Amino acid sequence: MLTYYGAKIMAVITKSQKPETPLYRQLVAALVEELQRNQPTGPATAPQIIEEEQRGGFFHISVIWDAWQDVDRAERGKIIMDAYEKQQRVNVAKITVALGLTHAEAERLSVRV
Repeated sequence: MLTYYGAKIMAVITKSQKPETPLYRQLVAALVEELQRNQPTGPATAPQIIEEEQRGGFFHISVIWDAWQDVDRAERGKIIMDAYEKQQRVNVAKITVALGLTHAEAERLSVRV
């Protein structure tokens, strides 16, 4: 632990990437399929994808999908980024936010399609 002006601060902590699980691969594939379908509506179980264009051609991507229920919040963003990278719909370097929410979480945060 380092000391800076009397305050103790932590050093950098590096975490290794988790291996892809079958569920991870399944969700990426389902999201890619939905991106390819590119329809404003779909089955009730289909993810709702919101692409918000920002200044400079950047994007905030929100995916509202109850399939996220058992998926770690940090992993949801990685799944979204991987699906967009495979689909090449938006340059992933231009995605500044990738947010995966269940319908209940979206409701609590007032995120709407």
